[in-house]
Amino acid sequence: LRGGTGGEEDGGGWEPEPPPDEAILDAGGGDFEAEGGAPLDADAAIARAKQSQRDADRQKAAGTNRRRKAGGGDAGDGRLKKARAREMGHFKAHEVDADVNRPASLTDLVHKMMPDNLEYASDVSTKPDPDHPDVPIYWDIPASGSDLMATIAKECLHLGTVTDLQRAKEGWGLKPEDGVVLTPDIWNAIDYLDGINHGRLFALFLHPVHRAVRMLAQQKEEDPIGIGRLGTLEEYARSKYLEANWMVRHLAGVPKSDTPNANDLAVAKEVMRTKFIVGMVPYKDGSLKRIEEYLGWVYPKGGVNCRQRAIADATSAEMSNVKEGSPGWVALAKANDLDIKLYEYANHLFFAQKDMFV
Repeated sequence: LRGGTGGEEDGGGWEPEPPPDEAILDAGGGDFEAEGGAPLDADAAIARAKQSQRDADRQKAAGTNRRRKAGGGDAGDGRLKKARAREMGHFKAHEVDADVNRPASLTDLVHKMMPDNLEYASDVSTKPDPDHPDVPIYWDIPASGSDLMATIAKECLHLGTVTDLQRAKEGWGLKPEDGVVLTPDIWNAIDYLDGINHGRLFALFLHPVHRAVRMLAQQKEEDPIGIGRLGTLEEYARSKYLEANWMVRHLAGVPKSDTPNANDLAVAKEVMRTKFIVGMVPYKDGSLKRIEEYLGWVYPKGGVNCRQRAIADATSAEMSNVKEGSPGWVALAKANDLDIKLYEYANHLFFAQKDMFV
């Protein structure tokens, strides 16, 4: 799809069917016992069995995710490359250049290439249920609005935030009462959803060239000796420090040792179309209004003024001074060609999703 143009915008998922109580109680050949040997009552036994099953599901999903991320040129990575080639060999990227021509094979491809627990992220077409809230998961794309969303969530809405998934990794999983998950790795977050608690994905997108320039500035501060020696954007574009096509690589689950291609772009577009509320950094106010409405966020006293200050602060530090068409712009755009196409698609979706909020 091609990106649209325009000014500032004005403006119960799947659950695993629990096994019958009798089957749970009979599993293992007898009554459950608590620590110390005391028998558990039926409700406690059922709860423990369900928790054990969720833990097993999470472990299985985590194993799938680790295999998906395997990299470094070892034998496992070679098998993963062959699997990707086999699944994508029949697929033609040009077949998904328009929504009206989306083939069924694309859905099959997404299911084959993504972790099994992708369905734990609710489809964007299904509205959240206030009585059974989902876990809001913000895709914290580096240098693309991270500070803005963190400020809105913590300081303006007074919501809890999860930036370190270590607590979830300890076995309890993510729950709606945790607040907003802010993470650059949505697949890691989804690993700790169990099908009972679903996730709602949303993001703010910045043009990849502007994002790359901001990333360079951040990296120079962190590594003034290494990256700091790069004198021009062209040098940065050719260097090992540039994470080319980072968005497509992440959404499509491309291993570190592989290079994203047009088919990966098609998968990334489909994941974005079906799973994300799309916000655009150039349209921050309208984007935040949609996210707030979609997730049912209501500002406490003083929160609206906090929101306005956060937007103003983000705007002042938003754009880089690189000029479109300059040598630096051209070099970064060439290195991030797939991400630019994904950004243009995000812009298209931003305007297409307007009908969801009429």
